[in-house]
Amino acid sequence: MAVGMAQVFHAHARQNAYANNILFQVAAKLTVAALEAAQSPSRESAYALLVHLLTAEAFYMTQVGGNTQLINKAAVTTIDQLVSLATVHNERFVAFVAALHDGDLVREVTVEFSDKTQVRYQVWQVLMQVFLHSAQHRGELSILLSALGQPLPIDEIIVRFAEENGQPWPYKGK
Repeated sequence: MAVGMAQVFHAHARQNAYANNILFQVAAKLTVAALEAAQSPSRESAYALLVHLLTAEAFYMTQVGGNTQLINKAAVTTIDQLVSLATVHNERFVAFVAALHDGDLVREVTVEFSDKTQVRYQVWQVLMQVFLHSAQHRGELSILLSALGQPLPIDEIIVRFAEENGQPWPYKGK
């Protein structure tokens, strides 16, 4: 079976959404106060990092023509609001990437940053930024959530590939 690049990016998008859903569900077990008290190396707090991860993904998705809403950081005041926004965003992101074809991935887009700087990229490059940026911050948040008594479960893509192919993952609970 031949696999095109669009299918590979769709697999990445599904895994990114899956891992984000786990992250936000685990974070929802804590209070905003607990998350704000947890210092993050890259943001003021674990809560600020969760908001950043989601707002950055939404920003990049809009830049490549995806149907999502930009997130007003000031309007998100509860963990339930954040989880709800993340759930909707993840569904839209996966649907957007699933609709892409190989030719769409090489389309050039102009990304305009908050300081009005504009840089041209191909769609695949922006998607790679989303996947890797989010993975970096999920790793950081995994450490912070573990320190708060809420470790993240395994979210390895190889586990999902086995399950999608109708095979059990042999290492349950490990």
